[in-house]
Amino acid sequence: MTIDATLARLEEAIRLRRGPLCLAALATVADDRPQVRNVIIRDFSAAGLTLTFFCRSDDAKHREILANPQVELVVYAREPDCQIRLAGHACPVTDTTLLDGYWMQISQAARRDYVADSTSPANGRETLFAAIEIRIERIKILSFENDRWRLQERSL
Repeated sequence: MTIDATLARLEEAIRLRRGPLCLAALATVADDRPQVRNVIIRDFSAAGLTLTFFCRSDDAKHREILANPQVELVVYAREPDCQIRLAGHACPVTDTTLLDGYWMQISQAARRDYVADSTSPANGRETLFAAIEIRIERIKILSFENDRWRLQERSL
């Protein structure tokens, strides 16, 4: 599978919002130590080579990205065996129209995760809601083909 075909597969999975490619391990750096946690990819553009995930603005990963915007994500699918590594530059989305559109993608029940306290309303976009966009600078695809791992890499 080529890099372009793999990115198209990732884009389709994100658009449909299902499958293992929607969940990524995000690596950031805090105090010169790597930090890894899972995030849900909410938007991906193979043409623009950008992806977006949501978090709270008071979350550690948000602070770590502000301090050091270089990140890497890894997604994995078992069928076919494929690992996608995307490295790049992350920054908070500041366009209020985009943020409002992203906010509308979140279910009413999940909005409580972005509320400062239990007395705050969860119907309008809250100040703790953040979207992070990553501009992809390097792609690595590891796929298991013909009984061995094959690496493809592209730097942009």
